Amino acid sequence: MTVELPGLVIPVFQPEPSLRPFVENLLREPYPFVIVVDDGSSPEHRPLFAALAELPRVRVLTHAINLGKGDALKSGFNEALVDFPDACGVVTVDADGQHIPEDVRRVADALAESPDHLCLGIREFGGKVPLRSRFGNALTRQFFRILVGGNLRDTQTGLRGIPTAMMRDLLASKAARYEFELEMLIRARKLGTPCRQIPITTVYEAGNRTSHFDPLFDSLRIYFVFIRFLASSMLTGLIDTLAFSIVFQFGATILWSAVAGRLVAGTFNFFVNEKFVFRAEGSLVPPLVKYVLLVAGMATVSFQLIIGLVENFGLNVYVAKVSVETFLFVVSFTVQRLLVFGPARERWAP
Repeated sequence: MTVELPGLVIPVFQPEPSLRPFVENLLREPYPFVIVVDDGSSPEHRPLFAALAELPRVRVLTHAINLGKGDALKSGFNEALVDFPDACGVVTVDADGQHIPEDVRRVADALAESPDHLCLGIREFGGKVPLRSRFGNALTRQFFRILVGGNLRDTQTGLRGIPTAMMRDLLASKAARYEFELEMLIRARKLGTPCRQIPITTVYEAGNRTSHFDPLFDSLRIYFVFIRFLASSMLTGLIDTLAFSIVFQFGATILWSAVAGRLVAGTFNFFVNEKFVFRAEGSLVPPLVKYVLLVAGMATVSFQLIIGLVENFGLNVYVAKVSVETFLFVVSFTVQRLLVFGPARERWAP
C-alpha cells in the first residue's frame, strides 16, 4: 500500500537564485504541497518568490519583516494545519543548499511510515565541515545529552519530519529564531514523542556563506534554553545555603539547619522548575508529590554526607555543605528531568 508523503515547509531569507531549481527538483517527488515562507527578504527577491508561487503545489507565504526561522516555521505549520489537516505532517527543509532532494525524500518516507515520530536527518560531521558548524553541533549535542537526555547525534539539523500533533503543540511555543529548533527537541522529549534518526549527506559550500546562522548571537539564543536549567539550580543552591547559614548561626543543629534550608529552597525550586525550566503541563499534584519525596530523600543523603565530612574529616561545615550540594546537583537534576517533570521512559531511538 502506498502511503501519502507529508508536505514540505521551507523557511527562506535572502535566497540565492539556486532556490528555484532546488524547489523544482523537490517537486519531482509526489509531495502534496510545498510551503515556502519568505521571512522578510528584501524587495529584489520578489521576482524569485513570484516565480516559485507559479510552480504547481507551491504556496508562498510572506512576512513583512524578518521574524526569524522559528516564526517562519510556525507560519508554515499553521498553513499546513489549516489547509492540509489530513497530512501526516511536514518535512522542514533549509533553503541554503545543505539538503539534497534524495535525503528530503528519505526523511519524508520515514515520517510517512512513522507518523507519530519526530524524524531527524542526522548529518555526519567528518571531512570538510566548517569549524563553527562542527564545534557548535558538538557542544550543543553534549549540553542536550547532559541536561535534557536522549542520544541525539545532531541537534541543529534543519531537515526534520514533524508529525501533525506535534505541529499543533509547537504553535504554542514562545521560542523564536534558531532556538525554536532546540525547543522543538526539548518539547518532544517532554511529551515522550518517539524520535527516528536518519543519516543524511552533509553538504557545505565554501565558508558556509549562504547560512544566516550567526555563530555568536544565535548560539547564545540556543544555549539560553540550557542556561535557565543551570540558573535555577544555582539560585536554589544559594537560597539553600543562605537559609542553612542563618538558622545554623541562631544555634540550630546541622540537621534542623539542613531541613530549614531545603524547605525554603525546595519550595522556590519546585515552582521555578515547574513553570520556567521543565515547563510541565497538566495537574500540579503528581509532580509535587514526587518532588517532595525527592527533596526528603536528597535532604537525608545530604545530611548524612555533611555529618560524615565534618566529623570524620574535620571539614568546615560550610565547605562540607557546598561540596555535598554540588555533588548532588547532577543527581537531583536527572531525577527531576526523568521522573518528576519529564517522561519516565526512554523513547528516542539511536
